[in-house]
Amino acid sequence: MQTPKFLFIFLLILMPNLSFAQNERNADHEALRGLLSKSRDAINKKDFAMLKSLLTKNNISITTVDNVHSNSVDQFEQYWNNLYNPKGAAISQIELNPIADQRTTFLNETVGIVAGNSNETFTFQDGDVRKMETRWTATVTKEQDQWKISAIHFSANLLNNPVLAAVKETTNRYIVLIGGIGLVLGFIAGFFLRKRAR
Repeated sequence: MQTPKFLFIFLLILMPNLSFAQNERNADHEALRGLLSKSRDAINKKDFAMLKSLLTKNNISITTVDNVHSNSVDQFEQYWNNLYNPKGAAISQIELNPIADQRTTFLNETVGIVAGNSNETFTFQDGDVRKMETRWTATVTKEQDQWKISAIHFSANLLNNPVLAAVKETTNRYIVLIGGIGLVLGFIAGFFLRKRAR
């Protein structure tokens, strides 16, 4: 008869702690939703300083949709600058709309994993606009009471990739243009050589 009473007292002691833990996790989930929103805004506004503030300082891992991997903030910054370099860069703007499929799974008090999808819009230097759906998986880490991104990986469908198709089309146009110019120059050079030979 004493056992039910003992369990009742035990639950009374335990319940406030469980409630506190749940509220703490809810606060973490809210902070992580904010992190997702800020990351989206930083990328869409091309604000690398803002994006950098959302990354962990050390041991990051970023794999972009074009299969480029960065394992430091400096490497990723170099990639970022090359991506939007007006000299030779194919893309002028990227707009992301990342959505998490489910709430973050916490591995411990300071590390979590979350995944989702994103509808992305790529604007090219020639004005062409392509849309593509991607998948992403991120590891988030709590540093000094702030949630940061420590790893993220984007993937796209290789069999249905409109951005890759656009890059190929642009490359093909340049090849045709260069080939046409070379053909015209060849005719002109041949004409003058024949004239000189006469």
